[in-house]
Amino acid sequence: GYPIANIKNLSNIVYLRHNDIKIKSDAVLSVLWDLGGFYKISCLAYFLPRFVRDFGYDRLAKLRYRIFGRRDACRVPTPQEMSRFLE
Repeated sequence: GYPIANIKNLSNIVYLRHNDIKIKSDAVLSVLWDLGGFYKISCLAYFLPRFVRDFGYDRLAKLRYRIFGRRDACRVPTPQEMSRFLE
C-alpha cells in the first residue's frame, strides 16, 4: 500500500481498494480489474515492472490533453460520487 499521509500532495490517480491505497499504474490496473469483463485482461500488465508501467502512465499523463482534448470546466460530481472521494 501507499502511506495515507503521503497522498495529499499527489497529482496522480489514487484508488482505495480493499483498504489499500493504489496510485499511478497500480490504480489504473485495479480500476480496470474491478470493472470486470474484458478489462480484466489488463492484469497481464502486472508482468511488467512497476517502474515501466509508471513510466508509461507518466508519458500518457503528459499527452492526455492532446489525446483526449481539454475542457473549459470540470463536471461537478454528484453527492453519491463525492462520497467516494478521499479528503
